[in-house]
Amino acid sequence: MLPDVAYAEERAVLYDFSKEPVYTSWSWVYTREGTGIQSIIDLEGTNIAILKGSVNVEGPEGIKNLVSAFDINCNFIEADSYTNVFEMVESGRADAGITSKDFGNQHEADFNVVKTGIIFQPSSLYFAFPKDLALNPHLIDRIDSHINGRKADSDSLYYQSPEKWFGVHPVEQTVTPGWVKWMCIGIAATVGILIGGNRLLSSRVNARTKELSAEISERKHAEDALRASE
Repeated sequence: MLPDVAYAEERAVLYDFSKEPVYTSWSWVYTREGTGIQSIIDLEGTNIAILKGSVNVEGPEGIKNLVSAFDINCNFIEADSYTNVFEMVESGRADAGITSKDFGNQHEADFNVVKTGIIFQPSSLYFAFPKDLALNPHLIDRIDSHINGRKADSDSLYYQSPEKWFGVHPVEQTVTPGWVKWMCIGIAATVGILIGGNRLLSSRVNARTKELSAEISERKHAEDALRASE
């Protein structure tokens, strides 16, 4: 049984996959300080270190298809590990390198590398099993059942483990950002001001309407009196 496997059609030929996604990851492009690489267009003419055979390289949303879609010419240097990718970038053998977000978050401080603004290829990660083994349906059913149960419990290891090892929450857990709270407070305050202002305006309009009605009534009486005297 293999954990942490992104689904791909090529892999589905070799493995059976669990049905319930366990975790969501994506890929990040790293470079050295001062290279000026911040967008996909900046990869033109660069050497990029990649993990050999990785989904973020060969997959349908991988870096090769991404640069091809933008008609960018660059050179790929294959590495045997993400650690080797960072080593190539740090030493200057590569202008940029690609890792998963979790490896990058854990190890970027150990190397002279910096994140760029290039994020791509979100992937759901599953358990994988040797193809067509008789025990697979039972194992997949039990694992999916356990994962679903832990997702439903906000205090379970499903949420504690990523917080412990990665310092992040899994995307399946609902987290309300602090800015949402302040935005709601701001909206409520604005609505309150508008309601108060509307009431004040309505009060002034009503008062002025009464004044105008009184003036019209007085003028009508004066006109009636003048008409009678004439």
